[in-house]
Amino acid sequence: MKKLLTIVAVASGMAVQTYGQGTVTFAALNITNSLTPGVLAVSGTTFKIALYWLPDGTAPTTPDFDVPTALAYTTNLSLAGGVQAGIVRIEGINPSGAPAWFQIRAWENVVNGDNWAQAVTRTVGARGALAGTSNIGRIDTGDPTTTPPGTAPNTAATLKGFTLYPVVPEPSTIGLGILGIASLLLLRRRS
Repeated sequence: MKKLLTIVAVASGMAVQTYGQGTVTFAALNITNSLTPGVLAVSGTTFKIALYWLPDGTAPTTPDFDVPTALAYTTNLSLAGGVQAGIVRIEGINPSGAPAWFQIRAWENVVNGDNWAQAVTRTVGARGALAGTSNIGRIDTGDPTTTPPGTAPNTAATLKGFTLYPVVPEPSTIGLGILGIASLLLLRRRS
């Protein structure tokens, strides 16, 4: 019986460690639009905003947040130049309530631009879709497994406002190949 209780206790401890979580209050303020300097980005469905996170460890760079598991929460801008989305629970923070790295990304919600990766490759007329990122900040998350739950810190205190700029999509490999062949043909004619 003692062995069974020991096995159950160890398994329970492993489950708590495996399913760690943390909470933050997702808020972002002062997001401006570079096309109209000094004007806050409009609220509603024109722009989407998302909270990304990575486990604590070495300091991440912006490309580190491009993995799908880094996305914690996505919504529309709920107020001019920002969002007050409330408490977001993030699964995978170990141990529960531990610090993690966060970044906020916002983008113009263009046709088929429902997520960051799609938006930064789309064009709107003669320009790229508007997109931008906050700074990267380390935030001590709240521990929702305690009684009472730990306080969820506000992301706006660490992640500052930013400006949305038109993204210039990178040319495709095929496009670059065609340009290279055309250049070689022009150089060949000159010789």
